[in-house]
Amino acid sequence: MCLTAHFIDDDWNLHKRILNFCPIIGHKSEEVGKGVEKCLLDWGIDRVFSITVDNASSNDGAIAYLKKKFDNWGQNILGGRYVHMRCMAHIVNLVVQDGLKGKDEHEAISRIRGAIRYIREFSS
Repeated sequence: MCLTAHFIDDDWNLHKRILNFCPIIGHKSEEVGKGVEKCLLDWGIDRVFSITVDNASSNDGAIAYLKKKFDNWGQNILGGRYVHMRCMAHIVNLVVQDGLKGKDEHEAISRIRGAIRYIREFSS
């Protein structure tokens, strides 16, 4: 797993850094959560606003595990409401894959255009 940090410094400049590639043994929720916890502690990170992950079901449990740990650390920012963020690129990829499944080109393009119209109409 790749652990990245996005933070704002004292001068309000946004920084993005790859901190570590953390070896995670297995894909079970608690194993993933413990692996991320170890990486955070190794870097001395004890305050986390959000963690962005894909839609794998094991990530739901991993985030629940981490929320409890953050509560124990006394560092659950905003009560942990925003800790679990789903990766939008992954969601769009899943939508496109599903939309293209078993369709000819014309039908797929028509469905994509319809989805874009919907997003434009209802997004703010």
